[in-house]
Amino acid sequence: MRHWVFDQHGASGLIGRVASHPLTLQGAAPVYQQNYLTLPGLQGDALLSDTEDTSDIKDTLCLVFRKAAVAGISILGGTIDAVSGGAPFLSATQMFQTYRGALPSEPTGTVIEANQWYFLAVARDFSGPTKHLRLLLGGQPVVEVSGTGNYVPAPSGRKIAIGNGYYDSAANSPTDYAEAILFKDHAMSAMELGALHAFSKARMANKGINVT
Repeated sequence: MRHWVFDQHGASGLIGRVASHPLTLQGAAPVYQQNYLTLPGLQGDALLSDTEDTSDIKDTLCLVFRKAAVAGISILGGTIDAVSGGAPFLSATQMFQTYRGALPSEPTGTVIEANQWYFLAVARDFSGPTKHLRLLLGGQPVVEVSGTGNYVPAPSGRKIAIGNGYYDSAANSPTDYAEAILFKDHAMSAMELGALHAFSKARMANKGINVT
């Protein structure tokens, strides 16, 4: 488990609370605010984990995020570029997911509002012939999708990012992040995702952040 909580202590929040796993600046430094940080959203200005993307990956990525403006494309995390990798992303107010080769770009049926904090979790199990993904946004029902295509992972050595590490789009806009969690080698069940949402919501409430 890798767990980062971002706050007024600046770069110290990039060191994980469990086993001190680091997030590495990919480009421009984020803007540190009280209880969160802001990433500009442009390609190459993400925070990079120490976990690589692979064709048979099992993991769960969780984010507490907020958009000041919901317009254009917003890559929230992952490894997606024009031809490989994958990510949850926003197109205007609509949440999508896409994982190249395995799961096409599909809306999740969930819509976000500006200036509202959300808990997002994406659990993927690509270890077998059928690729499975679960996505939870706030208190909405878990969305489950599957496909039998072969996942085209990011190039070897590419790390899973918080923010937009690799997707080139001038339409990307800044995103605020209060927390990030990455479970390596474990794709959480729907029940586990619900429990994690409740824990995160309570933890953020103690910091004065109201999470949906």
